[in-house]
Amino acid sequence: VKEEVDALWPNSNRVVAHPYHGNQTIKQSNNQTILLAVGPEGGWTDEEVTLLEEHGFARYSLGSRILRTDTATVALLAQLMKEFDKC
Repeated sequence: VKEEVDALWPNSNRVVAHPYHGNQTIKQSNNQTILLAVGPEGGWTDEEVTLLEEHGFARYSLGSRILRTDTATVALLAQLMKEFDKC
Protein backbone atom coordinates (compact mmCIF):
# COMPACT_ATOMS: atom_id res chain seq x y z
CA VAL A 1 0.00 0.00 0.00
CA LYS A 2 2.79 2.46 0.85
CA GLU A 3 3.92 2.54 -2.79
CA GLU A 4 0.36 3.08 -4.00
CA VAL A 5 -0.59 6.10 -1.88
CA ASP A 6 1.68 8.53 -3.69
CA ALA A 7 0.60 7.25 -7.11
CA LEU A 8 -3.15 7.15 -6.42
CA TRP A 9 -3.46 10.44 -4.52
CA PRO A 10 -0.41 12.53 -5.48
CA ASN A 11 -1.72 15.96 -4.45
CA SER A 12 -4.04 15.06 -1.61
CA ASN A 13 -4.21 16.54 1.85
CA ARG A 14 -3.42 13.45 3.94
CA VAL A 15 -4.76 13.03 7.44
CA VAL A 16 -4.30 10.13 9.85
CA ALA A 17 -6.76 9.82 12.72
CA HIS A 18 -4.74 9.43 15.89
CA PRO A 19 -5.92 10.07 19.46
CA TYR A 20 -2.59 11.46 20.64
CA HIS A 21 -0.59 14.54 19.64
CA GLY A 22 -2.76 15.56 16.71
CA ASN A 23 -3.88 18.81 15.18
CA GLN A 24 -7.36 20.13 15.74
CA THR A 25 -7.77 21.56 12.25
CA ILE A 26 -7.60 20.11 8.78
CA LYS A 27 -6.17 22.48 6.20
CA GLN A 28 -7.90 22.55 2.85
CA SER A 29 -7.08 24.57 -0.22
CA ASN A 30 -8.38 24.85 -3.77
CA ASN A 31 -10.74 21.87 -3.64
CA GLN A 32 -7.84 19.62 -2.75
CA THR A 33 -8.78 15.99 -2.11
CA ILE A 34 -8.61 14.92 1.51
CA LEU A 35 -7.36 11.40 2.16
CA LEU A 36 -8.32 10.08 5.60
CA ALA A 37 -6.55 7.13 7.20
CA VAL A 38 -8.61 5.61 10.00
CA GLY A 39 -6.91 2.85 11.93
CA PRO A 40 -8.03 -0.60 12.92
CA GLU A 41 -9.93 -1.33 16.14
CA GLY A 42 -6.66 -1.85 18.03
CA GLY A 43 -5.25 1.47 16.85
CA TRP A 44 -2.19 2.34 14.79
CA THR A 45 1.22 1.04 15.80
CA ASP A 46 4.01 3.60 16.19
CA GLU A 47 5.63 2.18 13.04
CA GLU A 48 2.42 2.61 11.04
CA VAL A 49 2.01 6.22 12.16
CA THR A 50 5.64 6.94 11.30
CA LEU A 51 5.21 5.38 7.84
CA LEU A 52 2.07 7.42 7.20
CA GLU A 53 3.83 10.62 8.30
CA GLU A 54 6.71 9.79 5.94
CA HIS A 55 4.13 9.81 3.15
CA GLY A 56 2.77 13.21 4.06
CA PHE A 57 0.01 12.35 6.52
CA ALA A 58 -0.61 14.76 9.39
CA ARG A 59 -2.04 13.52 12.68
CA TYR A 60 -5.54 14.65 13.52
CA SER A 61 -7.06 14.05 16.93
CA LEU A 62 -10.69 13.98 17.96
CA GLY A 63 -9.60 13.90 21.60
CA SER A 64 -8.19 11.35 23.97
CA ARG A 65 -11.06 8.87 23.76
CA ILE A 66 -10.44 5.77 21.68
CA LEU A 67 -13.26 5.43 19.15
CA ARG A 68 -14.35 2.40 17.18
CA THR A 69 -13.38 2.56 13.51
CA ASP A 70 -16.93 3.18 12.31
CA THR A 71 -17.52 5.88 14.92
CA ALA A 72 -14.20 7.58 14.20
CA THR A 73 -14.97 7.68 10.47
CA VAL A 74 -18.36 9.33 11.02
CA ALA A 75 -16.84 11.78 13.53
CA LEU A 76 -14.07 12.76 11.09
CA LEU A 77 -16.52 13.25 8.25
CA ALA A 78 -18.70 15.40 10.51
CA GLN A 79 -15.68 17.55 11.38
CA LEU A 80 -14.87 17.96 7.69
CA MET A 81 -18.43 18.97 6.91
CA LYS A 82 -18.36 21.47 9.78
CA GLU A 83 -15.07 22.99 8.63
CA PHE A 84 -15.62 23.04 4.88
CA ASP A 85 -19.35 23.07 4.21
CA LYS A 86 -20.25 26.51 2.93
CA CYS A 87 -24.03 25.95 3.04
